[in-house]
Amino acid sequence: MTNQEIFEGNKLIAEFMEFPYNDSEQFIISYYYLEDRPGTIDDLEYNSSWEWLMPVVEKCEKIPVCNKGGFAFIINGTLCAWDCYTFIEKTKLEAVYKAVIAYIKWYNEKTKKNNNNI
Repeated sequence: MTNQEIFEGNKLIAEFMEFPYNDSEQFIISYYYLEDRPGTIDDLEYNSSWEWLMPVVEKCEKIPVCNKGGFAFIINGTLCAWDCYTFIEKTKLEAVYKAVIAYIKWYNEKTKKNNNNI
């Protein structure tokens, strides 16, 4: 992945996780293992840390779809899949990261079309 793809992906995830930020895109990073502190998008570690990424997967899986349970993320080796999306990458972390990005883009588009309901 390019640095630009990582930057955009981490920003997308931070917004999905509802991290507050100001116009200069400085996020308030409050995570269960960090103190509340300001930081930039470059400080976000979704692309490189399971501790950062797995709470996002859990949030995705909890969102009900069509009044049913959420999509399960299937992780096996360097493959990650949900619904009809499958990602096979060099590492397990990269596959899950890309699957999460695809989910959030799908979710944002779906909620925009359906007035916040999926």
